[in-house]
Amino acid sequence: MSLTTLATDIQKDIQVTLTVNGQYLEISSSNGSNETTTTRLELDFIYGVREKDKQVAIDIVECQQEQQENGSQQSTSIANFRDIGKTTWKRRTIVFDKLSTPDFATRLRQRVLPDIQPHQHVVAIINPAAGSGQALSQWNDTVKPMLVAAGYDTETMSITETKPNEQTRILVEQLGVKMMSQNANTTFIILGGDGTVHEVVNGLSDAYDRRANWPSLPTFKLGIIPSGSGNALSLSLQLQSIEHATLRIIKQKTQPLRLVDVQLPIEQKRKLRIMVVMSWGFHAQLVSKARYLKPFVDNRRFSWVAMWLLYFLQHYAGELTMNHVQRYNKENKKFDDIQDEIIVSDEKFTYFAVTKQASLERGFTITPFASPASEDMDVILMRNASKDQLQSATVKAIQGGKHVDEEDCVEYYKAKELSLKVHDATDICLDGEISSVPANSIVRLKIVGPSEGEPDFQTFV
Repeated sequence: MSLTTLATDIQKDIQVTLTVNGQYLEISSSNGSNETTTTRLELDFIYGVREKDKQVAIDIVECQQEQQENGSQQSTSIANFRDIGKTTWKRRTIVFDKLSTPDFATRLRQRVLPDIQPHQHVVAIINPAAGSGQALSQWNDTVKPMLVAAGYDTETMSITETKPNEQTRILVEQLGVKMMSQNANTTFIILGGDGTVHEVVNGLSDAYDRRANWPSLPTFKLGIIPSGSGNALSLSLQLQSIEHATLRIIKQKTQPLRLVDVQLPIEQKRKLRIMVVMSWGFHAQLVSKARYLKPFVDNRRFSWVAMWLLYFLQHYAGELTMNHVQRYNKENKKFDDIQDEIIVSDEKFTYFAVTKQASLERGFTITPFASPASEDMDVILMRNASKDQLQSATVKAIQGGKHVDEEDCVEYYKAKELSLKVHDATDICLDGEISSVPANSIVRLKIVGPSEGEPDFQTFV
């Protein structure tokens, strides 16, 4: 049955016809020459349908692609790759009066907005220092108002601010235990970068490990708001802005988030899971040295440090063993059949990274077939690479991940488990944090999820 009504657009003071046609809301009006003008709004972009004093307010978000001033398309380069493809999302509200169909608003709301379950709790975990320090204002000015417009109750919302020195992990563990002990239906909304998400998933995993007599095993639902300086997970989830990420939470479509369990050759008081990257060699040194510039420079600091590392290029001795592994075949552009084991021994590695995300930053597609939802991890490496080879691979990585097809020195794998033995004392990067490991020690990684007795994480997409 079609859904249509006559109404008055209050802002324009004209009579219009509202019609739901497929995936669009069409707003049609006629001018004095009987010519009809129709505006189409995607239903998927509507986040609120509100009635007050016989008026109906429709809340939408709209996307605009950023362009150069002259309107031409930019070519991708080392200097601008982080800016290519950026979008701007804006909210606006259209108010209508004198609707001829009394239940139009109710039926439209049922069409575009999922039902909010009774006693739906929202816990906002906010890193006030993330990115440009705007996370708290982003919650108050954008995320919370959008949730309220969608029908969420402010009485069931709470805020927890992050703390330094891994105290966030402890706070989140306590929240998770409370949630499960009360069998509460809770959505965790994280306003921060990858480091904040890392603390949250580890804290909730700790809560899961403490489970005792819980009515049922939990599913942790995570809403990721890209408020940090590093938003690799948000990029993989294709969340383009604060508004867009909030919209996806409201629409309630989810996908799995699978983690990688890390065993270090040093004492670990608690389990360690990562969801973005473990790296060693060039990338780990890049992250390690760039952190000292973070208070002064934005993400361009990585390009500066990369140029310095290229000038003093080093190689790192180690042995790699991968299990349940597939190697990427450049000729047919597919992964080969699964092998039980592949060993790379007594080699000098230049670049080594294990990821769950296609891009580690905007525009830098290092492992183009990685997915946060998959039951494997992606491994990218280069052995004894020259400065020119590493530079060429980097340029092609910012051109959509062409390096895995076009650079012979780039090796690409998918694996469920691996162990890396480093011959010399070194630094490794774990989701942006640097850890030191001693010489002749082994780092072990394994993909984990509900089938391995680990918690079930779901992210809104």
